[in-house]
Amino acid sequence: MPDYEEFKRLRERKALETAAARRVELEQRHRAAVSAEHLTGDPAWDVYTSYLQAAIEGRQAEAREYDKALSNPDLVNPDEVMRARIGKFRCEAVIQALTAALALPKALREDGEKAKELLARIG
Repeated sequence: MPDYEEFKRLRERKALETAAARRVELEQRHRAAVSAEHLTGDPAWDVYTSYLQAAIEGRQAEAREYDKALSNPDLVNPDEVMRARIGKFRCEAVIQALTAALALPKALREDGEKAKELLARIG
């Protein structure tokens, strides 16, 4: 029966074998991180992110307006309540999508670093 240290070595070897089988994918992930690094240094990217941030802030303001409407005790018409709820959910979905778009380069860089580390370990 293997002891704990042998188990750790076997698990590590298996992880490296799996990583080796995924070498092409890991290399693509590393290249995507390098591309993201170049992208974020471009002034056009800064303009793009400012547009995204403005869109996020606009949707956040719109969502607050829906919150105000929904908290109004005079809002009793079921159709109007449903319109306000749907509007708020739509705003939240757009905010999540735009936030994900803003976070993508950072996520690509982090994923690329992990891929680079695995590539270094498998040789």
